[in-house]
Amino acid sequence: MPPAPDYKIIATSVDYPVQYYNQQKSSEHAEYVDNTNGDVDHIDFILDKGGIIKGYVKLENDFTAAGAGIWVNIWSKSTQTGGDVVTDINGMYEITGLDKTVSDYKISIYHDSCMPSFYNASETVYEFQDAESVAPSPTEYRNIAIPEMTGCTFSPPIRSYDNVASSINAQNYTITTVTSLQPGLRVWIDKNANAAYDNGEEVSGAEIYMNGAVNPYGTTDSQGVIGIINWLMAHIKNFQAQINP
Repeated sequence: MPPAPDYKIIATSVDYPVQYYNQQKSSEHAEYVDNTNGDVDHIDFILDKGGIIKGYVKLENDFTAAGAGIWVNIWSKSTQTGGDVVTDINGMYEITGLDKTVSDYKISIYHDSCMPSFYNASETVYEFQDAESVAPSPTEYRNIAIPEMTGCTFSPPIRSYDNVASSINAQNYTITTVTSLQPGLRVWIDKNANAAYDNGEEVSGAEIYMNGAVNPYGTTDSQGVIGIINWLMAHIKNFQAQINP
């Protein structure tokens, strides 16, 4: 290593925050190492995870692990610090290097297939104002559940196709997403039991309710489809189709 008065030394690890010599968090505050007079000894690092917030992301319906690839955001409004971390295969997340003295971190999940979720010790909540402020803890697990967008209910819950038209029996209603032209939902009956939508299987005039709303969002068209704007599609917790024969 060529002699120089301004070496900056950094220690990195998957499990620890980046640290610069001498026990500094950023390059701007790093202490220079000068080797112009020869070798320099005792350039030591004491790695510290700092403040830790961790927990598991689970599916709301069955409380099983959501798995890998879910991004969790931890953020303090007062200090404008925090960051994003992704869950592992077990649905666990852990962010390190937080300020141990800060107590207003909020934990949230924004995922393409479900509505936003926020941590609260009593239960997962879905509005930012209901999120609980927390301080880092090396032992406490802050678990959070995400609602599954695939949940569909029907009213009446079991209704066969022959309630709407004759000759087809024991065919229950299905809801799937459609993406052509505009995102939306299609209500249909699998008449030929091939597990795929075919022309003629649509149910028109079905009233669609979302997230437990009292009033319907709208009704399906002649193709059994109701268009839904992109933003709303990402915030649907559940659907209900009211079929009026």
